[in-house]
Amino acid sequence: MTAAFYESLRDTAARLIADKGRSMTLRSKTAGSYSTSSGAVSVTSVDTTVTGVVTNYPLMRVDGTLVQRGDLKVLTVSSVAPKAGDGLYIGTVEHDIIDVREVNPGGTVVVYAVQARRGG
Repeated sequence: MTAAFYESLRDTAARLIADKGRSMTLRSKTAGSYSTSSGAVSVTSVDTTVTGVVTNYPLMRVDGTLVQRGDLKVLTVSSVAPKAGDGLYIGTVEHDIIDVREVNPGGTVVVYAVQARRGG
């Protein structure tokens, strides 16, 4: 398959997710510098509005370790790649991103499958 085919597939996914999904905020976190006085590493956050389709994991996938009860699977197309450790705000509820899988046939990211867990 050609790159143009996968780009077309990505555009179709983006259109469907925009139509059927909901708005949410991706909070990308980047570690900054280490402070010798406080002993802490600063964290910089950047918020990006994304659209995603939220589903529950099937019970047979919930093992209590990798996938826990209440974890959500979010399909999104984003200009910013989500990563484990980032935050995802669905409505007013904060979720931690546990895992991200790229659907990436032929070198073109079509969609991100995000595992999100209610955070604190």
